Amino acid sequence: MNYTSRLKGSVTQVLLKSLLEDAGYRIVPLGIEAVLREVASLSKEDYLRLNLPIQLRKLPDFFVANHAIDKTWLVEVKYRKQWNEETQNSLEEEIKEQVTAWNPLFLMIFVGRSVEEPYTSPAYHMRIVKLVWDAQDGVLTERMDGQRCRWKYSQWNHFLRVQDVFNECASHEKWEEQTIEKTKELAITLKDLDLFT
Repeated sequence: MNYTSRLKGSVTQVLLKSLLEDAGYRIVPLGIEAVLREVASLSKEDYLRLNLPIQLRKLPDFFVANHAIDKTWLVEVKYRKQWNEETQNSLEEEIKEQVTAWNPLFLMIFVGRSVEEPYTSPAYHMRIVKLVWDAQDGVLTERMDGQRCRWKYSQWNHFLRVQDVFNECASHEKWEEQTIEKTKELAITLKDLDLFT
């Protein structure tokens, strides 16, 4: 993975971590780079030579628990410059093995360009989706009401807002007007890093 992509991944992980910690959630970094820091500097060939088990290679980025620790989530974080069909297809390929190993998995997606220009509310730049694995249908998205849809048929507006999954965020004082707005603004700036690659 090139430096710019690694940087975007690290920044979006910090953004989600800060966003949820601000609302009182407990977050434990889990990703392979957090568990075995040395792998981050390995070439792809050297990394593959380690022959790590799939569960270790595909660890989600975070274990998240609410303040009472009676509700938990496994969360993977991804940044993409924009949301389109190509992005959706490549993400499915990228997360397929991870969803099979860690079923269910929540995928937090940040996008630099608003899904529907000129709208700028956070929901057009960041969404979260619950992913489940089905042996027959592959990766499925699951709504809060339990309805499921194949990944390839899902749409951005089917995904959930952060506060729909992490309810304590919505009740946190000034979260809507400050924390989420700042997070969105920082995520948007990541698209400018592409100018340097």
